[in-house]
Amino acid sequence: MADTLILSSSASFTREFERCCREYDNVHIAIAWCGSPDKGYGLPFTHLERFNGKITATVGRAFDQTHPDGIEYFRARKADLRIFRDGAVLFHPKVYLFSSAGRLALFVGSSNFTFSGFYTNAEINVLIEGPADAPDAYRLDELQRQLKAWHSEPLSFIPSDAWIADYRKKFALNQQAQKRSPVQTPLQYEEQIPPASWLTNATWDTYYQKVLDGLVEHNRDKLEMLDFFETVRKNLPLPWTVAYFDDLERRRIIGGYEPYGWFGHVGASGQFRHLLAGGTAAQKRTVVDVINGEFPARLHENTLG
Repeated sequence: MADTLILSSSASFTREFERCCREYDNVHIAIAWCGSPDKGYGLPFTHLERFNGKITATVGRAFDQTHPDGIEYFRARKADLRIFRDGAVLFHPKVYLFSSAGRLALFVGSSNFTFSGFYTNAEINVLIEGPADAPDAYRLDELQRQLKAWHSEPLSFIPSDAWIADYRKKFALNQQAQKRSPVQTPLQYEEQIPPASWLTNATWDTYYQKVLDGLVEHNRDKLEMLDFFETVRKNLPLPWTVAYFDDLERRRIIGGYEPYGWFGHVGASGQFRHLLAGGTAAQKRTVVDVINGEFPARLHENTLG
């Protein structure tokens, strides 16, 4: 018997999508529009980095709004990739069908494979998951036949290097035309995504994987990071007090001075450096309240007073 989940938030959708990327061996994707792997810190493409199975993808262009870098991503992953042909029919599905021996997981709904489709838009999706030989599994047969039809001649084609080069020109012209237009389009929206916006939307698994990737990129040891966290836990336990600012070693940890600059040197700002050592009592109290999660309540009390 298959289970059905209504995924009405980006958090629930991405959480289940990430899980399926870890647990299944194959995925067949059929999407109207594909974004850029360089937007939103690589999301949602990052999820597929942890997927070790076969990727089959049928991708539409949606009025030349599919990003060519997204197409190149699937090519680089050696995916079985085809582009839906232009024609009288607008290719508009959003389907992600995961499978393993004896088990299926189907996402169908409104989310394209873009950062906004996964994280910031108001979207809704349905997950149907269960044994492939369940009594009601035959209902997926028609969908699988349709996916196969979309992924074959005469409805789609394998993109060549020459086609990609030509499409990049069309995409660039389309991008220029949309920037001249006052109308907010999906392409413009994706291009305007702030670089750090991924952090407020990503799940813990995504954030943690990015930390691990960063360690590898900069030749840092994971044990060193854990030692740093342990140092912070011992020297700056919650709740913070204003007295922390009277201790030189604690100030060095807070400011990220050597050897504690693991996540940046916030003391590089002259104003913050001065605050650590010689800030007013009110400034230090504000920092402590924010760290302890008490500042909003105090602000509310002051406003009422």
